[in-house]
Amino acid sequence: SDDEKIRFVFDMFDTNDDGLLSATDVQLLLEHALQRDEVRPEDKDMAARRQQRIMETKQELLGTSQYLSFERFFEWATVNFESLTRLLHTFQIVPSPERERAICEEILSCHHTLQEG
Repeated sequence: SDDEKIRFVFDMFDTNDDGLLSATDVQLLLEHALQRDEVRPEDKDMAARRQQRIMETKQELLGTSQYLSFERFFEWATVNFESLTRLLHTFQIVPSPERERAICEEILSCHHTLQEG
């Protein structure tokens, strides 16, 4: 169900299992959720617009808080399900090995505690 997909994505980025996403977790989630096809380095305008959208959405989600609750994420995700679906492509039954590896490496590089086990 859509509710389960939303919970799955939230839990993937809640790396310390405290039921909250930190500002860093939200940044990483949005970078994946709001990506289109890879932005070419020479297309600076598109890259700048993408970064602006990430910053605006992060502000919308966090407001003045440093943490995002599941309830607030759920509200956002139900309205922005297309963005959430982009994240879910990473976890397809038969994902692209290159894409899956790149995303896993990026998540691990941002969360050093996951590398310890």
